[in-house]
Amino acid sequence: MSRVMCGLLLMSLTATVAIAEPIKLNVVFVTNGDVPIFGDDFDNDVIEPFWQQLGTPGPEQNSDVDLELGDGLQSSLTTSAELATVAIAAFDLTNLVPGAVALMVLDGSVLGDSLALGVGSDGAFMFNEGGLLGFLPMGAPGATELIIGHQPDGTTFGIVNNQEVFLGQDSFGPAASATFIYVPEPATAMTFCLGGLILLGRRVRRASGLRA
Repeated sequence: MSRVMCGLLLMSLTATVAIAEPIKLNVVFVTNGDVPIFGDDFDNDVIEPFWQQLGTPGPEQNSDVDLELGDGLQSSLTTSAELATVAIAAFDLTNLVPGAVALMVLDGSVLGDSLALGVGSDGAFMFNEGGLLGFLPMGAPGATELIIGHQPDGTTFGIVNNQEVFLGQDSFGPAASATFIYVPEPATAMTFCLGGLILLGRRVRRASGLRA
């Protein structure tokens, strides 16, 4: 087990964040070459079988999925590195716990290759397997839209509520899975792309044979 996964387990066992109302995941959407390849608007009151559930997300109701701390949804993707990939997630973060993070992670087909965009009570940040790419101070979040984009030439961006968190170059791609998760500690979120959640997601995907 990697040191990051050990850290995740320790975080889960020792987190002391007060019990609070869940945040809500409203919609997710992924395109590859401007063609929609994956999405869910959570409008049928049932978490679809293509999702791998992390923790105990739900219920799905009123076109939302409730996420308490440690909950998330993950699905595999099939994308081409020769086409641009854009992933979008909309959250209602009105009940975001101070110190916690709502996170969208794209896991690449190369082991450990990843991009992540997160929002906490102090701001938004983007990182890859090498560490922090960008940080944007923000006020208290409510309705929040996260966008990760990657172009074939390596141009990569992260946008939160129409504000740029990062724009630069990254060798990521092609995307092999997408994860949307609510975690207790920003320090823990910053370690996800170093291997913990990524390796876990890859194992889950291989074991379940999920396909978008």
